[in-house]
Amino acid sequence: MLKIHLEQANAKPDPPFVYTGEPNFTLYQKWVLEAKDWLKHSYIRRKHRVARLKKYLSGRAFMFYMCDVAHEPKQWTLAHFLEELFNHCFPMNFRTIQREKYLAFTQ
Repeated sequence: MLKIHLEQANAKPDPPFVYTGEPNFTLYQKWVLEAKDWLKHSYIRRKHRVARLKKYLSGRAFMFYMCDVAHEPKQWTLAHFLEELFNHCFPMNFRTIQREKYLAFTQ
């Protein structure tokens, strides 16, 4: 019912900003949240979601898409795409560095 009301009102959700592949976790997390919200509120079918996101990628992130995803985007789930995008854009030891920072915190 909401979909019909949105279509009748010509209301379109705001698309996510263009993610460049910068290894900044806060920026990546913001892009993921905006992208998921946009896909959900745009009623884009699951098999087309990854392909629709290519317009909102540039730099390293777009190169990952073109090299690894573009040949068969329908084979990628959104969760798998986001995980592999993270692995491509961030250093291999990023999680270890974050874990060490967390463990070093004291109260």
